[in-house]
Amino acid sequence: MQIYELFPVFALLGMAYAVSPPNADIAICYHGKNSAYSDEGTTIKDPDVFGGLRWADCDGVGLDCFWMSGGGKLGDNIFEFMGDGGSDNLAYVMRNNNHCEYNRDEKHIYCHT
Repeated sequence: MQIYELFPVFALLGMAYAVSPPNADIAICYHGKNSAYSDEGTTIKDPDVFGGLRWADCDGVGLDCFWMSGGGKLGDNIFEFMGDGGSDNLAYVMRNNNHCEYNRDEKHIYCHT
């Protein structure tokens, strides 16, 4: 029955993926402090490489969902999370599989050009 509890997360992640442009490399939903929703970290938030940032309440849990790609002329793009990167806090789907790398130990997703 746990799949029913995850359905809202899949729907939000699908929304972030659906609104992303063809050059977007990844759609991400994350629960916790992170560089997409704050000014901490090195996430490039230029509209050419980042967008769709939405905060959503999912059964009392706040999620930030968005898409991003490598920074192109702006350099590489890194999403950093400050909490647990486990499957209960992080969900993502990649469009261009070879452009982004997830590193749970270093707590980031690195997208290169």
